[in-house]
Amino acid sequence: MLLKRIFITIFILSLLLTFIAPPPIRAAGKTRLVDNGAWCWFADPRAVCYGGKTHFGWVDNGGSIIVGSYFHSKKTMTSAVLSKNYCRDDHANPSLLIRPDKRIMVFWSGHYSQGMHYKISKKPNDISSWGPEYSVGRNTHKGKNGYTYPNPVMLRREKNKIFLFFRGSDKQPTITTTMDGKKWTKARTLLKSAGCRPYVKIDSNGKDTIYFTFTDGNPNTVKTSIYFMFYRKGVFYNADKTVIGNVHNLPLKLSKIKKIYDYNQSKIKSWVHDIAVDNKRRPIVVYSTFPSRANHRYYYARWIGGKWSTYKITSAGGSISGDKREPYYSGGIAINHSNPSIVYLSRKKRNFEIEKWRTKNGGKNWQRRVISSSSKTKDVRPTVPRNSSKGVNVLWMSGSYPDYNNYKTSIMGLLQSNKVFFPSGSYSFSVKGTSVVFKGRQLSKGPVRFQWRFGDGQKDGKSLNTNHNYQKPGVYYPMLTVTNKQGMTNNFVRKVDLRLKTYIRAKVQKVKGKKKVKISCRLANSAGAKIPARQKICLYQWSSRLRRWIKKGVLRTKADQTSYYYRKQIRKSKYRLSFNGSTHFCKSATDIVF
Repeated sequence: MLLKRIFITIFILSLLLTFIAPPPIRAAGKTRLVDNGAWCWFADPRAVCYGGKTHFGWVDNGGSIIVGSYFHSKKTMTSAVLSKNYCRDDHANPSLLIRPDKRIMVFWSGHYSQGMHYKISKKPNDISSWGPEYSVGRNTHKGKNGYTYPNPVMLRREKNKIFLFFRGSDKQPTITTTMDGKKWTKARTLLKSAGCRPYVKIDSNGKDTIYFTFTDGNPNTVKTSIYFMFYRKGVFYNADKTVIGNVHNLPLKLSKIKKIYDYNQSKIKSWVHDIAVDNKRRPIVVYSTFPSRANHRYYYARWIGGKWSTYKITSAGGSISGDKREPYYSGGIAINHSNPSIVYLSRKKRNFEIEKWRTKNGGKNWQRRVISSSSKTKDVRPTVPRNSSKGVNVLWMSGSYPDYNNYKTSIMGLLQSNKVFFPSGSYSFSVKGTSVVFKGRQLSKGPVRFQWRFGDGQKDGKSLNTNHNYQKPGVYYPMLTVTNKQGMTNNFVRKVDLRLKTYIRAKVQKVKGKKKVKISCRLANSAGAKIPARQKICLYQWSSRLRRWIKKGVLRTKADQTSYYYRKQIRKSKYRLSFNGSTHFCKSATDIVF
């Protein structure tokens, strides 16, 4: 009998040890992909897996907006700077969307910035060259709060309409849409939380439905609850399919939206982290609660059987931030959208570490696997690339994090392959005429090889520093390729703009009681080269009777002449100029750069 009890005790202890300290995932696939990068967790998707590559975006500690691409089969990294020194704030990280033509669309804004910007790659599934930078130009009203947190979604069954959700200038969730990626509808407030700023997480099946989970505010200032709704065919629903409202009667009323987690029942604040849906269209939400500032807890909520079933996953420790004003910055938790029974989370042990947790019964029980351990710095804010069946399992930040304006973190990835050591580098350049001087930097140790591709079909593989003469003005995307002795390559791309730039000043004057427009056009080249002759400058006037623009005059550039003048009588100051087909609307006494 005694032996039987001993055997049972040993068996139970072995089961407990298996749960508490399971064998760690092999470290072979854990790789530093980016030396300098960070993100917040409310601008998504941060990473997308498509066509054998994982594309992801970040903001470095100099404020540059950068997109990277890991090629799974070739095991190569490429990174492209989309906006240099834009905003040193981790709220500025970009979000990505793959278009039907397979080109990549990238959105970014600062923290309450005055612009929502985006670019589209020139080639399908390729970040090595980009089209011009656009601005959405739509917000709820003019104000200092501007734009934050872009979240793009495309629905195939709505003719590939692109929805862009962001925090608008009234600090509320905002929506605008486009069919062609250029013309955007009027921005409207999606929902309103009086006196508060909701935090929203979004997912979609890509076909006909968009899923939302959000708080009614920031737990720093609000006793936060967590809500859920979904959109389909112009209508917004609760999880039980009761109607909340539609796109014609925005903003939605918060009182009509049902809660997943109610502060009034627990008296404990919360913050949302991620949302996904399973293969039966049932939503899953993960969030954190805060019994105290030093005791954060992760929860897993799943809609099943007509109600939310919620289970605690684990305790998470306290805030990752050294800023005492941000006590609710948990290490972070992310759902694997391809398999929502898997989550990746960061929790504090001796330091913050990344772990993989898996449930086989909807969140009741969990199995844990260690990904990072005994880290000297914080491993935080995991994100799982969308459609991540191959290539990269999870990405996360690793380093020191005093606050969201001051961070020294790299981007790590768990690859579905043996460990890869990517050489690191960067480059700067200076322009004189159409000649460009490139200066490369080797940031990693060990012997490496260099090769330059200048974006005009020419290349040079001789040295780290080089000069190149471009044959004509234009926009180029030179690439520096660094290869180490193991054959691993890392490509670095930046934009070099050698276009002609046209500065236009337009002013309406009264001459003998009649309105005349005096327009001076000053042409300049950003590279300092001479202006080519016989470039076309056109003046157009709007005809309210014909409802179209009427060409009123044409000028052509001359060699060594930079200023040109129109003196045309007009009835209204509604006119525009074009230079070589590039058109801009003119306002009184303003400068315009094409």
